[in-house]
Order: sequence, then structure tokens, then C-alpha cells
Amino acid sequence: MIGDVATALHRPAAGCAAYDRAVAILENARGNDHQYTIDPLSGQAECALAAGDLVRARAAADHALAIIATWHIPAYRGGRARLVRTQVLWATPDTRTSALGEARQAVAAYDRAPPGTAAERARAQRWLATHHG
Repeated sequence: MIGDVATALHRPAAGCAAYDRAVAILENARGNDHQYTIDPLSGQAECALAAGDLVRARAAADHALAIIATWHIPAYRGGRARLVRTQVLWATPDTRTSALGEARQAVAAYDRAPPGTAAERARAQRWLATHHG
């Protein structure tokens, strides 16, 4: 998505703007708790994290994960959002234990995922390994 490219190019504001538009379009068409909004919400969470907006990152990640739980969607679909939530929790020393638990859940979800998610699984494993999980 355009938002991923902008965020990767260190332009998180542009990435967030692209994801804001995608989320708005999908919510308008399908409702704010539709499964089609999971990926844009996860991207929105990532670009907000890259911009240093931890509150917004957490809100978008939590929303994506709530939709996954509501629709009974395979847990690996929430890997991106869960990893953002992990990093937000890690930013506060009091919630670092929770952050490690979130990262472990992301890795476990990817363990049950199709082969096409290997890069995301590796990313979650790297985060966990570098944060002494």
C-alpha cells in the first residue's frame, strides 16, 4: 500500500494520511468494524508508531485486534497490529512484561499461519529476540 511505502521512506505523516483515507473509505462502505479494515488499521498503527504517536498507534492496533476477535478471523491476521501494540507497551517500563507476552502471541499466531507470512513471522521473532523474550 502507499502508506507502507511512505512510512518506509521515513515519511510517516504521508503514510498515515494514506491509511486514514483507506480506513475512511472502507468504514464508509462497510462499517467501522468490518474485517476489510484490519489491514489498513494495522498500517495506520505502524505509521503512527513511526511518527512517535503512541496513543494513536495503540488505538489503531487495538481496533484491528478487536475486529479480528469479533469476526473470528485467524490470529495471524493481527500480527502487524499485535507487533505495534508490543512496541507501544515496550515504550513504558511498567508494561514491558506485557509487551513480551504480546510479542510471543504474535510469533505463536504466525506459527499457525500460511507460508506467505514468513517475513512477518521473522520480524516478530527478531523483535522478541532483541528484547530478551
